[in-house]
Amino acid sequence: MALFCMDIHSECLTRMTSLQVILPDISDQRRLDNGLLPVLWLLHGATDDQSMWHRFTSLERYAQSRGIAVVMPAVETSFYTNTDGGRYFDYVTEELPRIIHTQFPCISHKREDTLIAGFSLGGSGAISLGMRCPEQYGTIGVISASSIIPLEHLRPLSAGGPAAPGGPGKMS
Repeated sequence: MALFCMDIHSECLTRMTSLQVILPDISDQRRLDNGLLPVLWLLHGATDDQSMWHRFTSLERYAQSRGIAVVMPAVETSFYTNTDGGRYFDYVTEELPRIIHTQFPCISHKREDTLIAGFSLGGSGAISLGMRCPEQYGTIGVISASSIIPLEHLRPLSAGGPAAPGGPGKMS
């Protein structure tokens, strides 16, 4: 088991930010058929940061027993959205995955191997990111989401699929 505590410069956020990555031991990994690890993007709540999962749960033990990598970004109280304070949505859905897959080539980038989950504010973030990027996340997990997510900004799940309620291309 390895826990990486990283500080990186984000172009989307225009500053340094932190994240943690858990990788199970190579000797015990249950790799996918393609030889890569599935990945859980785990989002923190408003009153915590990326370290809360490592400090207050048995996450390492679960990641090891299931052979799954876990990525935990710090996003402050951004609601995982693009704001004047930083492009957090772009950071978590675009920039950080590029960084992770470059630094950790053992982590799968396939949709069906990628889960996103969170607690409280992170639960709301998991719903929002997962539904706005369905091509990226195969599973969404929510633990006590903190707020209702406005669905009017969601796009269709597929080119021919139904639009989200109130979203662009909504069905009459």
